Amino acid sequence: MRTWEIDLRSGSTWCSRGLLRTLGYPDDYARLPLRRLLAHVLRSDRQRLWSELRHCLSQSCQGCRLDVRLLCGEEQPRWFELVAEVGFDEAGQASIASGLVIDISRRKQGEQRAMVAAEYDELTGVMNRRGLTRRLRAILDSTPTLYCHLLLIDIDHFKQINDRYGHPAGDALLKLLATRLGNELRGRDVLARMGGEEFAVFVSELDDGQVMQLGERLRACIADTPFPLSSLATNAMQRQVDITISIGIAGLTPGQAQQEAQDLAIARADQALYAAKHAGRNRVLLFGQHEPSPEPQGRPGNDHSLNGRESD
Repeated sequence: MRTWEIDLRSGSTWCSRGLLRTLGYPDDYARLPLRRLLAHVLRSDRQRLWSELRHCLSQSCQGCRLDVRLLCGEEQPRWFELVAEVGFDEAGQASIASGLVIDISRRKQGEQRAMVAAEYDELTGVMNRRGLTRRLRAILDSTPTLYCHLLLIDIDHFKQINDRYGHPAGDALLKLLATRLGNELRGRDVLARMGGEEFAVFVSELDDGQVMQLGERLRACIADTPFPLSSLATNAMQRQVDITISIGIAGLTPGQAQQEAQDLAIARADQALYAAKHAGRNRVLLFGQHEPSPEPQGRPGNDHSLNGRESD
């Protein structure tokens, strides 16, 4: 049993043997200094813990529960449920806090697996539409004045990949494309598969010019390097395939209501994507531009390019 007790007046502590062993201390080290005991709470969770305890004491609550991560010896942080009860003296002042520490690491692992299944695309491993929506909401809620952009990306003539090489080849290409796009992004950028051959990228802290440069870099990383066919088809005569993407970009208005900003950005990026497709594909277009970016020149002598064919 992992139990603990803190005298709120003196700050002295007591821990059970089970809790001491979990934290990596010998059985006879029951009275840890309070500072050392709290240091086992992961720094990012410590603020939530203090906030919950302050709320509990200010409202004269008798107890609270909170999930926190604890540093346990040399191991990675593990999830525990911290159960606290507060005792009050005759004057109504909090005098003692005690409770349990319950290992919930397996439950958290299950929650993590469920979240991955719900918010990540099974084929490519990037976020799906639901995951993108949650991530976007969290970012906008935490920093509503942050200037952000949404890029919608669609593979040009993707139907011909499936028709020519089969759906397993198309699936393999989607995975390779997601990896290649992800390699061009920053750690805080978000890549998601919206469905079919359409992807989205959510970026922050870039102006219109910078996000256009990013879009061009993403377009070039797909158009300039053929995709190997060894993993896409069984026909040994086919060695590589060239594909291109079209990109529509729209900004999210700072300070706007989160859902409204998201819906408007998706609609505008979709309009820009449609305009890029209509203008000839393999190009990047920012919503509100009157003229699309110049069409890149293809490589000469390319027998496997899908440019210029009918779209799916």
